[in-house]
This record gives sequence, C-alpha cells and structure tokens, in this order.
Amino acid sequence: MSRVTVIIPNYNREDHLAKCLQSLLAQTYTDWRAVVGDNASTDGSVQVVRSFADPRLQLVSRPQNVGYIRNTNLLIDDVASEFVAILHSDDWWEPDFLQHMVGLHENAPQAMMAVSAVNLVFDPGPVFTRCLASAATGPEIEVLPGADATRIFIRSWPFLTPSDVVARTELFRRFNGFDDSLPYSTDWLMWLRAASVGPVVFSRRPLANNRRHPASVTGQSEANALWADEWVRLTRILEREWKGNGGPYPGAARELEAMNALRFIMKSFELYEHGNRGAALKLSGLAQQTAPSRTSRVVASLLRIFMRTTTPAVAVWLRRLATALGRRIPRPDPSASTSNPPESTFAYILTAIRESH
Repeated sequence: MSRVTVIIPNYNREDHLAKCLQSLLAQTYTDWRAVVGDNASTDGSVQVVRSFADPRLQLVSRPQNVGYIRNTNLLIDDVASEFVAILHSDDWWEPDFLQHMVGLHENAPQAMMAVSAVNLVFDPGPVFTRCLASAATGPEIEVLPGADATRIFIRSWPFLTPSDVVARTELFRRFNGFDDSLPYSTDWLMWLRAASVGPVVFSRRPLANNRRHPASVTGQSEANALWADEWVRLTRILEREWKGNGGPYPGAARELEAMNALRFIMKSFELYEHGNRGAALKLSGLAQQTAPSRTSRVVASLLRIFMRTTTPAVAVWLRRLATALGRRIPRPDPSASTSNPPESTFAYILTAIRESH
C-alpha cells in the first residue's frame, strides 16, 4: 500500500490537466498512488487521463456531476494510505513537492497538515509567491503550535488551497471530510479545524503552483463575494466546536468574527473601486451586521454611505492618497512576528493600504 494517495478532482480541465498530471509523474517521491475523479466532464479530460500509462494512476469517471465537494469526499472515502494530497486539476507541483512534504510530517509527527509556500500564477498575468509564515524571515521549515497557526489563519488570511497541503488521512476521518454546505470555503474550515487540534508544519519553499483564473472556484467566489455568507456560517460552526473543547486559544471565536468583519470592509472597498457596487454593498452590510465591535460597525456604516454617494474614481483617488500617507509612517521591524499584529481596526487598515498597489 502506498504511503500517499493523491486525489485529483476534475471537471472540464482538458487544457490544464496534462500539465497537472505531468507534474505528478515527475515527483522524486515515488511511494504514491493517484486517483483522478472526473466529474462527468464534457470535454476531452478523460482522454487526457487515459493517455498517461502509469499503473499508479487510476481514473474514476462519474456518470453524472455530483459537485466538487462530494466528488472529493467520495475519493477520500476510499483512501487507505497515511497521507492525502489533493491536487486541483488546473494546478501543478514542483518535482520535490511530495518528497519535501512527507519529510515535513516526519519532522512533526503530531501535525495534522503540512503546508508549502505557493506560487500564485495569474492567467494571464504575473506570478506572486505566498507563504504561511510566523515571521518575515526564518528557517525554511517551521512547526507552529496549533494556537499560533490558528492566529495566523484568522489574522492574515493567507492564500491556501488543497493543492498546497499534504494532510494526514486521520484529519478527514475526524471531521467526516469537507463540509458540503460551504462550496467556496470548505477547505478553510478544514484548515482551521486542523490547526485547532494540533500543530501545523510549513515550508517557505514554493513547491506548489496555483493557477488563478475567472473559471476557477476561487475566481468565481471572488467576483461576487460568494464566500462572504459562507464565512459567517463557518464562524458559527467553529464557535460551536470551540465552545465544546475550549478552542485553540481564549477569544479565538470573537477574533474570527472581528477579522471577518474587517475582511468584509476591506474587500468591499476593493470591489467598489472596480465598479462592483452591488457586491461591495453586500459585504459592507454583512460587516455592519456581524462585527462584534462598535468601531467596526461604524466604519462599515460610513463606508456604505460613501459608496452610495460617490463614484469608484473617488475611491481610487482616496486609496492612493491613503497609501502615500501610509508609506510615510515608519514600518515595523520586518523581523517581528506576524502572529502578533496591531490590535486596532485602524492599524490593520493602515497596514493594508501601505502595501496597496
């Protein structure tokens, strides 16, 4: 039996699937088996998979589309290996991804998940590298206690998809797979659950490549802020779970509520800049309804008034002005840990506009 099972959910990714599978077959770590779960694709995806003659690669072809989450959970149900890696069919790995990630788990046997830094590849567009990190600089490999990892997840919203993670199969058994009521944020629920029950080990080496394009699940959710309602429900789910076991640290649930509201405010302004007034008003409204602090509710209310009485061009001018002013304020020590960011809403906003493009 292989030590790692690689699960590749697919639906109509004929154009990207070959590169995904080539990256898998090029892995320096060879103790794996892989299953492509084709979700009733109407393009040539099945033919692409069949063109790869490797006995470790299996195809499961669904007669009808069962949805991304159910497709993934059905594949996980059949896993008997120690580790599970989920590779999206429009993403790809560097050759030593699995070798490195299994090594992370061996260095941290209590960790439920190992995370790689990632290259965000915009299609078309630039490439950005992102890392789940407790500090701007540090060792290549770091083991974060569960409480610290949860804080980073909650406070910094790091870009993290299943393609960047190798998890213990035990994690998915413990929580009965991904929650199919959260199609756009179910993976985030799983990562927060993993961090709340044990340490997280991560590497600063970017060994995963995530393709960003409008047709991706992430692209679809961002365009109309479809993730926002789910984040409210996700918070309620975790509040119930953490109430029963004490949570990863005192005040974690309230901080998650506060950071949700802040994210709604920041994304609302961003969407308004791009002319999406409807989604912007939706997000600011959610912030006003769910923020645990009066300050955040007032900020959301003022933002709604601003968006109803101005134009996106005014928002762009205002952000550029705030960015210029923010960059005149001395930066914090870059070696300081991001697990202890500024505590006020204003400080978070100032940090965001200072880094704005």
